[in-house]
Amino acid sequence: MTALQRACEGVFVSVFEARSTIAGAVDAGNGLFNGSHRLEKGDAILLYGSRHVKLSMDPASYRGGNLNQYNVMEFDDYRIWPVSTLSMCYRVNEPPQNTCANAAFVRWLDPRQSMPSYQRSKGAKHADIVCLHAAREIDPYEEIFAHYGRAYAREYTAGTAATLRKSDVRPDQWPGIVAEKMRICVPSTCVRIAR
Repeated sequence: MTALQRACEGVFVSVFEARSTIAGAVDAGNGLFNGSHRLEKGDAILLYGSRHVKLSMDPASYRGGNLNQYNVMEFDDYRIWPVSTLSMCYRVNEPPQNTCANAAFVRWLDPRQSMPSYQRSKGAKHADIVCLHAAREIDPYEEIFAHYGRAYAREYTAGTAATLRKSDVRPDQWPGIVAEKMRICVPSTCVRIAR
């Protein structure tokens, strides 16, 4: 993946897709792996390129896609699900049974943390994005695992979720700051803006 492709997809570090390391899981398919650099706890990995839809909306009536698809997550009053052409997040598997995730999805609401200054200057007063962060050190070429949450409908037993607080994320790893350093905008599909 080139630097331009990573920027367009909201990928903040070098990652790649390969056959998952989950032993015995026929349906695991491919997974997302760290590239050649060690990730530190709190490092921003990539944006969850997603659509936001109110929980109160009837999934059958939404014209933009199937809200019941397998990797929908719920945060408060919204369902979010990945748009595969905009994010590699859809390749992140859950941790295998009896293991703990090494990454976590974090929801960012404060535009100062979630959007570059050049997007904030356009008048956005609220942004709602989800970013995947390293929950511990992740070695080069290690598979990245994140728990999908309690509401996720699964047919297997997943490992446990990693604990990562926003205070564990250094300011230089806030999604908006990383995007600004990379000179990219947070994709509009990753952001729900209330003016």
